[in-house]
Amino acid sequence: MKRRPRSSPPTEKPPLPGWRRRVRTLLRAQAVLGVGFVGWQFSSFQAKDVDPKLLESDARIEVRSDEALTTFTPKTAGKNAGLVFLPGGMVDPDAYVPLLRSVAERGHPVALVRLPWRSAPTAAMAEDVGVQIEKALDSDPTRKWVLAGHSRGGALAAKYASRNGSRLAALVLVGTTHPKDTSSDLSASKIPVTKIVGTEDGVAPEARSRENARFLPPTTQWVVIQGGNHAQFGHYGPQLGDRPASITRERQQTQTADALVNVLRATGSALSGGELRILR
Repeated sequence: MKRRPRSSPPTEKPPLPGWRRRVRTLLRAQAVLGVGFVGWQFSSFQAKDVDPKLLESDARIEVRSDEALTTFTPKTAGKNAGLVFLPGGMVDPDAYVPLLRSVAERGHPVALVRLPWRSAPTAAMAEDVGVQIEKALDSDPTRKWVLAGHSRGGALAAKYASRNGSRLAALVLVGTTHPKDTSSDLSASKIPVTKIVGTEDGVAPEARSRENARFLPPTTQWVVIQGGNHAQFGHYGPQLGDRPASITRERQQTQTADALVNVLRATGSALSGGELRILR
């Protein structure tokens, strides 16, 4: 009987040098932190404390929603001006429902556009946003429409207005430093423009918005919310780079809604340039 050759014991891998172990540990830690940061950001941008009933129709407001638009139509809107609103980048669109529903309850139809991938990061996606804006405007071509946007939504709104200003009754830019270059220059625009800024906004600081005023019409109306920050224009969590607000979210949104409604009511006549500083 032949004996089987004795198998040699498995060779052990030599231990990694100390510097390689440290690099591998560091890379793993960075990966874990990166995933954790992305998860925190996504969670922070989710809508928070939004009453689900605000997305339901009632005796006063009819609510409709699809993949691209959520509309709030007052049943007694008549021919009041309507509002098309673009949300901030990465922010859950439903975070703006309390603000926009309050505008609709004051008699103005509202269309909330859902950005592709929540930010429309590519040129093609930005074009798709323009298509959805047109869809909202075409839902009632005889109505005057105001376009508004927060943060990234403000940048997209400014770009649309720079190319299609004749379709709009007015433009409202909320918590954004845009327009900030010639790609969306509005300095020669004939439509009324309003800028809403918060004094504690760390993402789109008031000072930076003022620096870009040369890209706005000289008749631009400035609405300054004392104590307002960036995230409180919507109902979502804290945002990286933002500063703490010194007023409540409810107060900031009430003042924002007041400013939007003032623009909607003033669309029949040109707004004069100036500034409204809203106090705490």
